[in-house]
Amino acid sequence: MNALLNVLTLLALGAALFRLFALGKVRTWNAPRLILAELIVWASLTWVVMEVHWNLSGLEVFLLEIGYLTMLVLAYLFFLIALHNEELDRVADEAQGRFTLLEDLSELPTFSLSLEGLVLDANRAFLRTVGGDTGEILGRSFGDRLHHDDLPELENRIQQVQTTGSVAEFSVRFRLQDRSYRRVKLRIAPVYHHGQVVEVLGTSWDLTQEHRAVSQASFLAAVITESNQPIFTINEDGVILVWNRGMESLTGIARTSAVDKAYTDLLTDVPDIILECAAGGGTFTTELLLRNSAISIPVLLTAYEVDIKGQPSAYAVYVQDLTRQRKLEEQLLHHQRMEALGKLAGGVAHDFNNVLTIISGNAAILKKHTKLQPKFIPHLDAIIRSTRRGASLTEQLLTFSRRHPFTPRRMDVENLIEDTVDLISHAGWQGIHFEVSVEPNVPPVMIDPARMQQVLLNLCVNARDAMPAGGTIHITARRKDYLSERDLPRGESAQPGTYISISVRDNGIGMDRATVARVFEPFFTTKGSSKGTGLGLSNAHGIVQQHRGWIEVESIVNKGSTFHILLPSAERFEQDSKGDRRTDGGEHELTQSMLDDDRFALASEDEEHAQPLEGSETVLLVDDEALVREMGKTALELYGYTVITASDGREALDLFERHRDKIDVVVLDWAMRDVGGREVLRKLREEGERVPVLVQSGVWHSRQTDELLRQGADGVLMKPYLPEKLIEEIRSLLKSDSTETEA
Repeated sequence: MNALLNVLTLLALGAALFRLFALGKVRTWNAPRLILAELIVWASLTWVVMEVHWNLSGLEVFLLEIGYLTMLVLAYLFFLIALHNEELDRVADEAQGRFTLLEDLSELPTFSLSLEGLVLDANRAFLRTVGGDTGEILGRSFGDRLHHDDLPELENRIQQVQTTGSVAEFSVRFRLQDRSYRRVKLRIAPVYHHGQVVEVLGTSWDLTQEHRAVSQASFLAAVITESNQPIFTINEDGVILVWNRGMESLTGIARTSAVDKAYTDLLTDVPDIILECAAGGGTFTTELLLRNSAISIPVLLTAYEVDIKGQPSAYAVYVQDLTRQRKLEEQLLHHQRMEALGKLAGGVAHDFNNVLTIISGNAAILKKHTKLQPKFIPHLDAIIRSTRRGASLTEQLLTFSRRHPFTPRRMDVENLIEDTVDLISHAGWQGIHFEVSVEPNVPPVMIDPARMQQVLLNLCVNARDAMPAGGTIHITARRKDYLSERDLPRGESAQPGTYISISVRDNGIGMDRATVARVFEPFFTTKGSSKGTGLGLSNAHGIVQQHRGWIEVESIVNKGSTFHILLPSAERFEQDSKGDRRTDGGEHELTQSMLDDDRFALASEDEEHAQPLEGSETVLLVDDEALVREMGKTALELYGYTVITASDGREALDLFERHRDKIDVVVLDWAMRDVGGREVLRKLREEGERVPVLVQSGVWHSRQTDELLRQGADGVLMKPYLPEKLIEEIRSLLKSDSTETEA
């Protein structure tokens, strides 16, 4: 029996030693192997002792050997268990190493916390996010980096994970290394060891960019939905997805009534946007009339295909209201038309005055210097009277074209209106009443009273004619401030400032849009040829523009019309006029005396002149109109003058050079082709010639007169005129020249 036990013991010991030494070197032994080695050594020593001490009883030796064998077997089993646990630890270490490597390679910030909230581990992404190194993070409380208000949330969430074993997700404000806070979302999960939660593993991601993206998306969405620029979007089926505030304002259709409906149900006459975009490479632009049951608006429609990956196509549609643009275009065209008509009117007035000069002059010559039968005299008088009427018409044309001189002065608007109403009250208009209202803060204006009264008279006459059954004409005046150029009406070349609005309103038959568009055109009238010439409103338009103002018209058929006269205040007018005034004084008085109204009047056939008209001087008569030259030459020669005629400025200068010693006075037409009167006058004065020069013209305005007088003209005569008027002016210049020579 002992021999058998000894053999078993030796085999067990050999197997243990083989297992022990075959699996590793001594320098790499861990604690379990060292413990097993100690047990084997102890068991071997025990066996040796038993073999040496034969004095033990058989039973004692047997029990000792059984105990020794049992201890050896248990030691071997413990070794196997320890070896298994060692293998498990090795696998765990390898897994942990791989996990740590994955953590470090991951872009998602990852960390682990103890149940007390201490940072046990953190990957590189986490360190990059929060700033700092491992020494500043590991082993420290995670709560030290949180906003103090968010610390309880962290503690509660760790407790929740520990208690329930569930994953917790929450957001906190995390303090970065620069002490700024950033909103982050945390997700923590439990880590078990022997069935117990020993720590938590967490990930984080920055919500700042997410919030910024969401905020930006929300902002952009608000920009679109709340924009006053009309925008709507549709899907690939034509169903409206977005209908913004601009579309609500433009169409009158509420957003709630438009979304989820087909755009074709709300907007008629709109082409197939989807088809047109497909044909146009993803975009489509067109001008059309946007209509529904309530509106009809000219618009520019621009559509774009919006292609988002993974989503069905959508279309964004931008709508630009062209109503204002069309109105501005109409105003510009009207302004250009009025400018063209003004130039045309000036040209017509020039030629017309030449014709009237020829007609009236020849008629006067026939009447005074030929022996006609008495029965023909009234016919010549009719011709001369007709030229007076023609002169009045050309005066209105000149006013419309803003070539007529005027002399403004400071005046209260209330006085202007009262004087006009008082004048009309004596005309005996039946069934017409006036209501006048002038606000107390209306400043004075700079106006030519007679001409501005003419404007009000024209407007009141039109208002009366628009109310054949009688009615009330309302005349109101109020102050109107234009603070910037944007506030001023488009198309008007006015400056910001204080203006006075004088309105004339009636409740008569009114006008349609087509009539309003042409109401200021010369010779345009709706009254018929027997009741008007069509120059009243065009004349008013020209006068108001001379005063640096404009006229606005509002009219509705069968409800009446209102004409608003906008005039700059006296202060505004004076500021605008500073650049037009001379600084040497006396100009205004000289212009007034030289351009007196009677220069337009035709002398009466029975007029007795205060001074004799006969003379023997030599006159150089320059005019590019042959019939005017012939009439002037005939008239002057009948009164004893010697006349040299020239058809243009170049010929006039040549003739003056040849006959300078004979010529006593020059009668010079201002508006001539090629070399005009201005150039002739300049040449004469540059050469030091002091011969008197009488300038005549069919068109005129104050700036031309001022410049002409500065250049040295001695007199001004406006066409048409009678021969006696021409000779009167010549005698006046010759008398003044002789007086200066004697002095």
